[in-house]
Amino acid sequence: MYEMFKMKNPDAVYDGKYYQNLIKSYYKKDQKFKTTLRWVMEMVRPKQGEKILELGCGRGTYGTESSKYGAEPTFMDSSAAAIEVTKKIFEKNGKGKARFIVGDCTSDQTYGKIEKNQFDKVLCIGMVEHI
Repeated sequence: MYEMFKMKNPDAVYDGKYYQNLIKSYYKKDQKFKTTLRWVMEMVRPKQGEKILELGCGRGTYGTESSKYGAEPTFMDSSAAAIEVTKKIFEKNGKGKARFIVGDCTSDQTYGKIEKNQFDKVLCIGMVEHI
């Protein structure tokens, strides 16, 4: 159904080097990064116990930040390298527990890994330009 949107091999484009650079940029936290993060958190308003899905998580910025408000993030990305980066960043900067799913958001198989109506909020920020 969504064949035209599927990436053939996301790890070929977004390899380990790409994600290592994302880790570095996460810790730089320049003014643009801080402003964007603040705006997103103001819109999302994460709350204690909320279940939040960060779809196309990349480095997991918004789910990690949501965890600091008590939310329980689930990170999903089609790239295993992205999920590994997200795990590292979450372990150092997140709070509480999190789930990590390698999966294509257009695939019925991926949605078999999550329960229906499981999330209070779904974030998909900065992903569209990568598909």
